[in-house]
Amino acid sequence: MDRPLVRITAYVAFGVATFLVALVLTFPDQRLKEIATVQLESQLGGKYNVEIEDLDLWWLSGVELENVTLSERVADTASDDDAQGGGPTDDANGGRPSGKSDDGGGPPNKQPMRITVPSIAAGFSPLASIANFAPTVDFLVDLGGGDISGNYVHGGDKREVNVDIDDIDLSKTKIIDSFLGVPVLGTLGGEINLELDPKRPLLTGGKITLTGRQLMVDEATIHTDQLGPMAFIDVPPTSFGSLDANLVINKPKGSPTPTVDFKRFEFHEGRDVRGQIWGDLELGRNMASSRAKLKMRFQFEDKYIRSNDLSSVLQMKWFREGKAKEWYGFVLWGRLAKPRFKGAPTAASGPQADAGNKGAKSAPKGKK
Repeated sequence: MDRPLVRITAYVAFGVATFLVALVLTFPDQRLKEIATVQLESQLGGKYNVEIEDLDLWWLSGVELENVTLSERVADTASDDDAQGGGPTDDANGGRPSGKSDDGGGPPNKQPMRITVPSIAAGFSPLASIANFAPTVDFLVDLGGGDISGNYVHGGDKREVNVDIDDIDLSKTKIIDSFLGVPVLGTLGGEINLELDPKRPLLTGGKITLTGRQLMVDEATIHTDQLGPMAFIDVPPTSFGSLDANLVINKPKGSPTPTVDFKRFEFHEGRDVRGQIWGDLELGRNMASSRAKLKMRFQFEDKYIRSNDLSSVLQMKWFREGKAKEWYGFVLWGRLAKPRFKGAPTAASGPQADAGNKGAKSAPKGKK
């Protein structure tokens, strides 16, 4: 007995299987890897070298980049060093700089930033596109200690980026360490929802919610160009406890730029340090041109001060000017490329007291 439905189904299944096999066997991964490398380096402004170990299909409609390494480009001074006697090298390290100071002692030389991301995947999502009535791309980033997932929606009246941070184990994720220059421990989770102009690379709204637990900075030596001869600072192990952050992004009517309002940014329950940051950040074309109007306060545990001999640090001008009771208050304002910073005892009282002072100043005076 002839069954057309069964025969047609078998033909379709065979055709799909043949197509998938051919797609996998003929997938131009090497060529796409070269294109992806060039595009990523271009998007990063030529400041980083990009290496991609492997590229493969991801859910048939996307691609996955494996072991993506970003390394900071630095001026090659090796020939100059050789002509002048050179700096210290390590034969066991292939003749590359050993990271030790030139005189054999003291803090190590500043090393170029290098970040490796285990996996970055992105692909077109047909079902989400139908649900959102707009083309939608899903993405997944494996950071080693956890995942960042989400989607990008390209709508007609606005674009959206939605990100879910899945309780990342920071001890297994080296990206933050590379950016901050110190090892960070604990877990970090949260959500990021951003709205963008449909035609221009401009934020028009959104919110950021972050939750950190058992946050701690491990012992490290960091390099800074801001303190002249004190080019290196020893950072002791420091417990910040929990982080709760709620930032709201909005674009006021008539304003050409959006503003990030720090509704809450608080480190609490820390064994060594507690702190709060509030105010707003007016975003510019880049972070350097953004303008800050932020206040902050920090409290240090007495045992932490004594065990790390921080009394002399807390006697510096900024700390002395900003101290009120057990807290140290500060204000930061101006362009982030060259911000201004000073101690502020009013900030040491916290955001609630600061809001109360503003209300008292703005209240109408009574009749005499």
